[in-house]
Amino acid sequence: MKILKWLGGIAVFAALGVGAWLVIRQLPEEPAPDQAETVTEVAVRVTPLVTTTLHERISAYGMVKPEPATEEKPAAIAKLALSTSGLITEVSCSEGQQVKKGDVLVSLDARVDQSRLDQARSALEFATQENERQKTLLTIDGASLKSVQSAENDLHKAKLEVAAAETALALLRLEAPITGIVAKVNVRQGEAADPSSIAVEILDPTRLVLSVQLPSPAASTLKPGQAAAFFREGQALPSEGSVVFISPLVDSTTGAVEVLVAIPQDASIRPGEWLEVSIVAREKPGVLAAPIESVTADVEGVQAIAVVQGDTATRVPVITGVRDGGLIEVAGEGLTEGAQVVTEGAYGLPEETKVRILPPN
Repeated sequence: MKILKWLGGIAVFAALGVGAWLVIRQLPEEPAPDQAETVTEVAVRVTPLVTTTLHERISAYGMVKPEPATEEKPAAIAKLALSTSGLITEVSCSEGQQVKKGDVLVSLDARVDQSRLDQARSALEFATQENERQKTLLTIDGASLKSVQSAENDLHKAKLEVAAAETALALLRLEAPITGIVAKVNVRQGEAADPSSIAVEILDPTRLVLSVQLPSPAASTLKPGQAAAFFREGQALPSEGSVVFISPLVDSTTGAVEVLVAIPQDASIRPGEWLEVSIVAREKPGVLAAPIESVTADVEGVQAIAVVQGDTATRVPVITGVRDGGLIEVAGEGLTEGAQVVTEGAYGLPEETKVRILPPN
């Protein structure tokens, strides 16, 4: 019996111990001092929103070519052919030479035509003298009116003969119609002239344009005088140009419109080059702008910027507009000039989070 009582006591004591252990397991644990809740803090860089003037630009690639003819000026390139056949006696120009308008470039054998001109001038001199003599005789009743009229007709014919001989002689000389640089010389002294081929090409390098093809909707936003910047292999050129011509025709195959942009004289650009141009199509003054890298989009495509107040960044949905360089037009609830927005570290920020502002780079 004593043994049974002893075993029963042990069982009761064990049951009480197990129950106490279960109660202790169900009690909430006190957090350890080093297990206190931590707040996530994101390191970011910020910049203020600014009010500025932005420019909407249209960019395209095109080829440099000489300026076409206008009402005020001839074309900036002249491809010249001799007007008649004959023996080339002199080539007075060379490639790369600077020439002025009216300079003689090529001459043909003019001996026959010069002789005809000399004869015509002699005949004109005689006809002039005879006409004067007949007029004098008429005043003293020494000549008839018919003789005077005949002398006047002879004088008129002599003048026409001189003009014709001078024209024929002029056709034996090729003159520069513009001031510029000789780009090509395709004839040599002693050769026979071929009126069907180009003898000399002259280029005015101070009058160049960039020809670009733009979609019709884009071209419709342009007008002459709008500013344009040039780029060669991604590098901006120091000189700026302007739109000078927008074709009224649309290419039926491509739907493109030709636009010509004038190139400044000091731009160091040559015909035949391919350049990129950026044309200012529209100017928007007084708009709120942010760095492009500060604008992010969520999975649904909603754009937003993170505005920082104190140590908290809050995402604010925005509507974007014109882009110009590194800035973009933004509009959103509560956005004002000077508001600090996240630039570096903006991607992936939650709706609201603690931030630590890093110093500027």
